[in-house]
Amino acid sequence: MDVEKPLSIVNSDQTIREGVVKSVTYSDDFGVLKLKGPGVGLKPGILARVTTALHLAGINISSVITSQISINILLAKKDLRNAYAVVSAEELPAVSELLVIEKISVIAAVGDGLIDNYGIAARIFSSMASKGINVVMSCSGASPVVSYFLVNCDDRSKAVRAVHQEFFEPKSIQV
Repeated sequence: MDVEKPLSIVNSDQTIREGVVKSVTYSDDFGVLKLKGPGVGLKPGILARVTTALHLAGINISSVITSQISINILLAKKDLRNAYAVVSAEELPAVSELLVIEKISVIAAVGDGLIDNYGIAARIFSSMASKGINVVMSCSGASPVVSYFLVNCDDRSKAVRAVHQEFFEPKSIQV
């Protein structure tokens, strides 16, 4: 299936659909700089030092997703190598490993009320899992109208199709 042909078209027509998700899209223009280490996401000052260093290098940060053991910085692919060099030059004893993840696609489910309606993320995760697609990372709630799911770039077309099928194509009734 060629995802270059639109599955959904956004225009000024006032078509009202039932359901929260209004469109699904993707971008292959991002990568992740991952800082790993025990407690790295909890130690004061690490994120501030890294983001300041990236800012001073003229590198824009698209998003940050943290956990206790990692700080994941979503960047434009064109900035990944420079960002790696900038962060490597910082003295960050809490960081035991610095990784560049390039082969990802960002899938976005867009619609009003995504975080106010139960089960939307579950349906997205389930639709991808049913096609054998692993969600590498996700972010919901930063915006009330979009949820992001990072998948392996080889799974991008299948992921877009899976989410589109879940929200836009009629379900077959099994007897």
